[in-house]
Amino acid sequence: MPMWRKYFLGFIFCLLTTPVWAGTAEISFNDSSFQFLYEYLFQHQNDNADAPPAAPEEALPELFSGHYGLVIANARYLHNDDKDIEMFSGGLDLAGQPFIDNPTLQMRIGAKLYTGKANGKVDFLNIAIALRGEYVIPDTERMGISVGFNYAPKVFSFGDSAHLMETEVRLSYALFPRLNAFISYQNIRCDLVDDERVGVDNSVRLGFSGLF
Repeated sequence: MPMWRKYFLGFIFCLLTTPVWAGTAEISFNDSSFQFLYEYLFQHQNDNADAPPAAPEEALPELFSGHYGLVIANARYLHNDDKDIEMFSGGLDLAGQPFIDNPTLQMRIGAKLYTGKANGKVDFLNIAIALRGEYVIPDTERMGISVGFNYAPKVFSFGDSAHLMETEVRLSYALFPRLNAFISYQNIRCDLVDDERVGVDNSVRLGFSGLF
């Protein structure tokens, strides 16, 4: 069995052993690549210990409130057949509303660890600062736009690479309360020690994300 399949099956096992209502899972793909992402939402503790736990449908808006904020752990696997790419990333984000009276806008800031191999020859290990904005279009209620930017400076870069940079633009649509469809453009690139630039990913993908 190819090595990437072993990692992927292990990742799926970890997902299946996670308690329900813990977070979101998504898969995106095109003709030559796929990406799997899982995010775990750390819920705040209720100040009233005697109060019964809220149902998932009732708890979700409170989790995303600007008053409490949110801590999100994430893990991702990317595989591309054409470019011989295997990549894992994982990290923590702090999320919340920058404007309390505008619940349609969410912002994230965090850190991510990247590791993998590109083009069959480049081993990279980078720690990036991550920024992301997510906006729900009020008039549509179902449609959202998100933009992400991650950057790993040279001081946080190891292996053969430096200055890893990732950008993503995504348009999503809520099919059901717990299921979204989306189309995204993702670009990941890094510099080698000999100043050559390598493209890790440069793809448009269709995908689905679900709340569990």
